[in-house]
Amino acid sequence: MNQEISKELIEKYLSGDDLAKEELALVEKALSDSGSSLSNEMAAMTSNGEWAAPLLGGIRYAGEQNLKKKLTQLADSMQQEGLLLDEDDITAWHKGRLSEAKTAIFQKRMAEDAQFAKVVANEKNLTDSLSQYGEKQLKSKIESARQSLQSEGFFEDTAALQQRGLGKIVHLGNRRKWLAIAAAAAVLLSAAIWIFLQRQPDAGKLFADNYQVYQDKISESIRSQLDEPGYAGNPVETEKWQEFLGAMKGYPNEVTALEAFLKKYPQEKIAHFYLGQAQLAKGQFELAQSNMEPLAHDADFEEQWPAKWYLALIYLKLGKLGPAKGLLDELKNSPNDFQSKAKKLYDQLY
Repeated sequence: MNQEISKELIEKYLSGDDLAKEELALVEKALSDSGSSLSNEMAAMTSNGEWAAPLLGGIRYAGEQNLKKKLTQLADSMQQEGLLLDEDDITAWHKGRLSEAKTAIFQKRMAEDAQFAKVVANEKNLTDSLSQYGEKQLKSKIESARQSLQSEGFFEDTAALQQRGLGKIVHLGNRRKWLAIAAAAAVLLSAAIWIFLQRQPDAGKLFADNYQVYQDKISESIRSQLDEPGYAGNPVETEKWQEFLGAMKGYPNEVTALEAFLKKYPQEKIAHFYLGQAQLAKGQFELAQSNMEPLAHDADFEEQWPAKWYLALIYLKLGKLGPAKGLLDELKNSPNDFQSKAKKLYDQLY
């Protein structure tokens, strides 16, 4: 075999390792040239020289498959890192319409990439600015239409009409006034529709403005209770809560340990609560909902009000505005730590 087309070079090609441009050209030429030293050596390595061509084809195929595999792995890696997110994804995020899978990737990219977070913020600022500009333009058009109607005498006051013996009957004298009325109606209807659409709540932004990761408020309390004399004589309970403390070590970034704890102790409501919080922090909104819903409606659960508040935020993120408003109404009308926040958010949804 030609010294340049070495066994090591072929192995590098097959394994998908990066080759220098010159090395890659040598291998490709050798694979495509039936009279090359590589082809001759393949023939010499087999009992039948006819096997050389299939062997060369196999090498070429294996190299191509490794390259495709590496490209696929690279694409998957870029996807998980959020490097393939685009403007449509940013818009969907602001509107609360991004899929659960992409939401987790989006939040991770936001946390790790300051430049990306800035782009997301700028996109929102631009959208808000365009909305304000559109509203100003609409107001200008409405005022222009009003002035035009005024000049046509459309807004003659009642007193002037009564002086002419018309009472409350308004006689529209010509076709132009009817056209003016139609134009005004069209403008006002368009304005009403536009303003209505602009006042629809931006669920994604409202969620982002109100969501904060729920802090671990239970572990220290459990440690204190385990130190009390009463627990020393109850090894089963002691073991259970020690396992819970172990599962909480990764909170809120880890859900696996809490899931394992609940498989063993499925009735522990507080574990369901913190698992739901961890799932919410990871953007697993449907899973968080399934853990939080029973607790929000359980009057005996000590963290019922926090469960109601965070379930309302989950509903908001999922676009379930009706259930969200129902919970916020309860929160704003009852003494609890979330009362003022709930009232403000409730008002923003109307």
